Amino acid sequence: MANKSLIIDKAEFGAIMKKINDLGLTEQDFQDELEKTAEDIEREARTKFQSGALPQLERRGEETRGLVSSIKSRKMKREKSGAAFRITAGGVGKEIMAYSEFGTRSRTISLSGIRSLFGGEGESYAKRFKGGDNPQNFTHLSARPYFFSTIFTNKKRMMERLGKRVSKIIKK
Repeated sequence: MANKSLIIDKAEFGAIMKKINDLGLTEQDFQDELEKTAEDIEREARTKFQSGALPQLERRGEETRGLVSSIKSRKMKREKSGAAFRITAGGVGKEIMAYSEFGTRSRTISLSGIRSLFGGEGESYAKRFKGGDNPQNFTHLSARPYFFSTIFTNKKRMMERLGKRVSKIIKK
């Protein structure tokens, strides 16, 4: 599975930090929100994978050792300020995780979450895993989304939490 990072670009980060500082919040408040979001993504993605994709792969007789533990978040230091978090799933020898995420059946799945996070690059990445519907082939695997949908949902939650904090400060 491709490793994707939850990173807010430099211009967006600068604009957010200016607003946060103007409201009396600190960069650390924002960093705490990023860290909470990364931890939530890791925990929820692991849970979704364990309850959806893992049993499906085990029923098929696929090797599943190490798959759950490959879902992790890691803090990355940024040169100028703060940190970003890399959220990863899979890797070399664990490509089956991408097939589980997107499914391989020829019918399409909703890619709005991945498109909003990574644009056309994410969408074309997901479509690489589509195949046929022959139940005898590995390609007959229904989608068990656990990763990108979790990132999308948790990024929205983070923005809502920040919005509520800002609203609370404004009302004081």
